[in-house]
Amino acid sequence: MKPHFLNGLTYVNTWHRSPYGKIISDWKIKPNGSFQWHVQVPVNSFATVDVPASGANAVQLNGHKISNKPWIKFVAYVNGRAIYMLESGSYRFQSALLSGH
Repeated sequence: MKPHFLNGLTYVNTWHRSPYGKIISDWKIKPNGSFQWHVQVPVNSFATVDVPASGANAVQLNGHKISNKPWIKFVAYVNGRAIYMLESGSYRFQSALLSGH
């Protein structure tokens, strides 16, 4: 999953019913420039998410610094996005955006 920002668009709430269950991607840009993203990955599934952020250490999960766990792995920081591999579950990311997003 990879959110794309369009001029004037500050939030998206969407979901898709897959053969394995519901996939959710709800994100918003707050007035202070921070980014919040709720992602849900269905059971027996994996996802790659590209979290827009000002740096690899600017991303939090449920209000805490992210450390590699069996269900979430940091892959890389590329072009203003921190990339993670996720196992099934519900995730709430927060990040500081690069200026210009």
